[in-house]
Amino acid sequence: MRLVHSNWVLEEPAEDFHRFGFKRAERIQLSIPGVQAGDYRVHDRVPDGFTLKRVNAEIFNRLNWRDPVLDIFGTMENYLSRGYGFCILSDGIVAAESHGVIGGGLVELGSITHPEYRRRGFSSITMSESIRHGARMGLAPVTSMDVENEPSSATCTGPLRMSIDFRYRLLTR
Repeated sequence: MRLVHSNWVLEEPAEDFHRFGFKRAERIQLSIPGVQAGDYRVHDRVPDGFTLKRVNAEIFNRLNWRDPVLDIFGTMENYLSRGYGFCILSDGIVAAESHGVIGGGLVELGSITHPEYRRRGFSSITMSESIRHGARMGLAPVTSMDVENEPSSATCTGPLRMSIDFRYRLLTR
């Protein structure tokens, strides 16, 4: 592989990138072509003791992914006006959350579940609501993840009924 930069040329095989602090990540992208908000529902009911809410200013600072969301949007105000999210709350704790980044007719979705609340289907609930919300806005949902992230992959291809569009590689630190 030959990489050219304005100040240098690197002619090392891709496998040698680990010497420079990089590692290869295998990723997949998934989507639901032609999803319609009225036709898409995974869960109708949130378990007793929990509530499903759209992320707002009151909830924002309690998000598990607050800092990554700020890395993407810059400010809470930008997030609330240019993106969206849904979360499941239990006694004020954000048990699970999903977020949508809008662009080019798509919404890139991601979710995270607090470790104490995993394996209860909460990611399916928040992602389902995010997919429906995006569909109401005319947006096609996509998500991507590391191939090794089997729980997320199983959630997306199982209850969320997403299909794998393609696999790709990238270098990460």
